[in-house]
Amino acid sequence: MPTGGIKGARIRGKFGTDVAWKGGRLTQAAIHSKLGGPCRLRYRDATGVVEMKPGGAYAVYADLKPANP
Repeated sequence: MPTGGIKGARIRGKFGTDVAWKGGRLTQAAIHSKLGGPCRLRYRDATGVVEMKPGGAYAVYADLKPANP
């Protein structure tokens, strides 16, 4: 599916995510954590680590830069 999204998917560890894509490429992702802790992010050549707060959320664009700094 070239355009779409997923909400509430569980990902490795103690995190959840909402993801949107267009033209087969990631446009934005939000990571949610109930417990907090480090979350490693990777998409294509971009990588990063975000220290999540309990109950917190972190939104990023495809380059893994914050969508809401």
